[in-house]
Amino acid sequence: MSNCQKAVWGGRHLLSGLIVLALTAPVVHAQTAAATPPPQSPQASDPDVRLDPLQPDFTLAALPTSLRLPANKLAFRVTHRFLRALNQGDVGDLFANFFGFDNGAQIGLELRYGIRPGTQIVFYRTSDRSIQLLGQQSVLTERDGHPIGLDVLATFEGTDNLHQQHQSTLGEIASKRVGRIAVVYFEPLYVVNSNPAPKDAADHNDTFMIGFGARARILETTYLFAEYTPRVSGYDPGPDQISFGLEKRVGGHLFQVDFSNGFGTTLGQLSRGGVSNDRWYIGFNISRKFFCYAHPMTRRLSRSVVAGVAAIVLTALSGACGGSSPAGPSPVTVVVRDTGATGTSGATVTIAANGVSPKSVTVAVGQSVTFVNNDSRPHEIGSDPHPQHGTCPSIEGGLATLSPGQTKLTHGFANTGTCGYHDHLDNTNTAFQGSIVVQ
Repeated sequence: MSNCQKAVWGGRHLLSGLIVLALTAPVVHAQTAAATPPPQSPQASDPDVRLDPLQPDFTLAALPTSLRLPANKLAFRVTHRFLRALNQGDVGDLFANFFGFDNGAQIGLELRYGIRPGTQIVFYRTSDRSIQLLGQQSVLTERDGHPIGLDVLATFEGTDNLHQQHQSTLGEIASKRVGRIAVVYFEPLYVVNSNPAPKDAADHNDTFMIGFGARARILETTYLFAEYTPRVSGYDPGPDQISFGLEKRVGGHLFQVDFSNGFGTTLGQLSRGGVSNDRWYIGFNISRKFFCYAHPMTRRLSRSVVAGVAAIVLTALSGACGGSSPAGPSPVTVVVRDTGATGTSGATVTIAANGVSPKSVTVAVGQSVTFVNNDSRPHEIGSDPHPQHGTCPSIEGGLATLSPGQTKLTHGFANTGTCGYHDHLDNTNTAFQGSIVVQ
């Protein structure tokens, strides 16, 4: 063997060894830990960590939502309301001021913390030196089988960094999912001392208002929202505030552009109404969750890219000197081969919030299995083992991610055998594990 051949042979085996080590490390770890199973991951043990595709954030424009914050987790939000009305002046003025971006703005900073499951506290301060402290408790959730979601909240708010004009809000947040595309909100709110100058002539110093809101998912990560907060009784100067806009979810971030007839972003500010129904203002919110809605497809793509690059390097090295050597061992052994196409459905598996049903189905060689996702969140069904998959490629070939309400078929199974499967997004949860027996 020449020096070149030796170098290539050694390089190829080194790269092969690294690839095998990287792909099989999770399996080895799982085998060594089998005697003492590790605790469930947060995604499996805490449903609050899982992505709710219909409720991407804790607020609409200003009204709170019923989205729960996981215990001991943080979320941050920036609000921005430009002070120049979009319809102030002519079109030339609008473009000259870049839609109001060149003018001043009222800015708010919010920090939110989950102190226990279902309980969150919020500190929010705006640039006019108003501070709102909010506590929110989840009472009912639709995912637990209740017809609506229900939260209760209380706030303490004041101007001049809580030194003046103290006021409090008590209220409820009732939420209801509309199919798999939207959530609507009904929020009765009572604000004490909403009148900032109670010594002035006024019939009432408190306000009872009702917040109406909705958020609709128009694309996988894109939303439309609207909110309206009419004052029903009590102190009600100015018009009721209305806001609407467009949102985009990117990982743990949510980017929102909104349009409103006022600047209110706290409940006390909402009780004092908007500026004018003839004046509309542009603004934006940016929120960030300091916990991961981890989507394993990203990691799977990364592994595929690495494996593909490594394969190209090995091929190039093999051609450089014409040498050959045995290939490294495969980390996954195929149990049941893929026919490469969808066959006749021989069984149906239904995915619900409490798991898959039935846990085991039997089909004939060449047939497929239908999976129906009746849950309110996505599931990614893959064959064992986790995270590589591959023992039954018919499952990965036909299913991938099933969105809420979606139905998909696996590819046909080419030979007899038993295929174990799991939810890649919740891999340690045995409720979403099952088997397909091919006879």
